[in-house]
Amino acid sequence: LESCPPIKRMVAVHGVNVKTECMYALKVNTVRTKPKVLTTKFVLDDATELVERKPGRSMNKGMIYELEDPDHPSGDGTVTLASMEHCRRWADSLSLTVEHIPG
Repeated sequence: LESCPPIKRMVAVHGVNVKTECMYALKVNTVRTKPKVLTTKFVLDDATELVERKPGRSMNKGMIYELEDPDHPSGDGTVTLASMEHCRRWADSLSLTVEHIPG
């Protein structure tokens, strides 16, 4: 169980509404590096497409992005909104104010 920081009040301020990488479609890529040596690694699967298109999501070359939509802001270009809003889980334990700064 997560513990709330030992404080009474928190103000979280973060940027929003900037296209933010949030997921990746990967595929296994096995290549022969020497005559008897195979190397396997994961690479972006640029042929993959979203099965179900949802507002606020797009996909390009194996990368899935979080985008601003009318009902839900997106991340700050580096961190997804869900990660930045993690502090909301503590709202019952402290006085919390969350401010968004559009980017």
